[in-house]
This record gives sequence, C-alpha cells and structure tokens, in this order.
Amino acid sequence: MKLQPIANDALFTAYPNPFNSHTQLSWTTEVVDKIEIFNALGAVVKTITPDVNQKQWEWTGKDSNGSIVPAGMYFVKLHSGTVVNMAKLIKL
Repeated sequence: MKLQPIANDALFTAYPNPFNSHTQLSWTTEVVDKIEIFNALGAVVKTITPDVNQKQWEWTGKDSNGSIVPAGMYFVKLHSGTVVNMAKLIKL
C-alpha cells in the first residue's frame, strides 16, 4: 500500500477546512474503494463506500451512529486500489 499526503493535491480536496457543520470531500480518482474518517486518537468514526461514478461526498460531522462528533482534529483516508490518500480535517 502506498500512502500519500494530499495537502494541496488536486486529486482529493476538502472544502471548507476548517469547518463548522459540514465539509465537502471531492476527488478526481476514477475508483474510490472506501473513505474512512478517524478521530485524533485513531478510532474510525465514519466509513463510506462511494458509488462507482461518485466524485464527492459531504461529511456532516456525524459518526456512523448519526451522533455529532465533537470539535477537534480528524483524518480522512481515501482508499483507491493500492493507493491511500490522507488529509487532516479541523472541525470547529
């Protein structure tokens, strides 16, 4: 697996970041197998599997149970084949 940081990478963006209630994740990669969001302790708070032609997804700051996550630092991983892109998100 190849891990790539994605700061200022056009293949994967999060806007706005920092965010209050939601942020839009967008990507240009053809195939995205899975997107995971982790809290600062490394626990997975949300996982999604995008549709085949899906190129964006809005995270509303909720975990997999539908609960609003607290303000803080989060990390998002975009899995595309053997490549994993990663970015830091700040929820205010």
